[in-house]
Amino acid sequence: MTELVSPTLPQVKTEHYCSAHYDQFHRWVSYWYQIQSIVRTGAKTVLEIGVGSGVVSSYLRSRMNIAVTTCDLDETLGPDLVGDVRHLDEVAGSDSFDAVVAFQVLEHLPFSDLPLALKQLSHASSDAVIISLPYYGWAFQFRIAFRKWNWVLGRKVSKNPRWEFDGQHYWEIGTRGHSLSRVRQTIGSILNIRREYFCADYPYHYFFECGKRRL
Repeated sequence: MTELVSPTLPQVKTEHYCSAHYDQFHRWVSYWYQIQSIVRTGAKTVLEIGVGSGVVSSYLRSRMNIAVTTCDLDETLGPDLVGDVRHLDEVAGSDSFDAVVAFQVLEHLPFSDLPLALKQLSHASSDAVIISLPYYGWAFQFRIAFRKWNWVLGRKVSKNPRWEFDGQHYWEIGTRGHSLSRVRQTIGSILNIRREYFCADYPYHYFFECGKRRL
């Protein structure tokens, strides 16, 4: 697959994030996983790449008393910092935040830009880097609910089809050339992967909880 020129302008219109259609049930499920992954780090300061609808940053600030700084390429979304994740060092200093997170963001860059983006995320973090990425394929779930226990397993099955740029995503896990093992290897070459998992109730989102690798 020939990757297109790296995007330098926002791909998504601002109003895309400002409707109830965007924040559907499955996305609220992902928000829960995002918040839990951040809370597990014990971070007091967080840099969030990609403003989105602002749900996660609002909750962390108002309910968890976590200082969140947002960064986005699209200044119309009102981020605290305006910048490209591939040049994060231009707006954020080294080790500036306890945790740096990028949920459903890095697929908006060509896969060849992933290592650079990961290095920039690591640069800004003093400890944790958390990423979620889209996982292409057929989803299936297995759930057991008994009294107060509710256990769910979510997975994806993909035939690794060829992926073409769809106006937003340059690639997704589970497509040709972007297998989970290759994505894991790329991330693991720059960060220490502490934990990885499907968002069980919405396995389209796959999470990597990572730590900064000290030289």
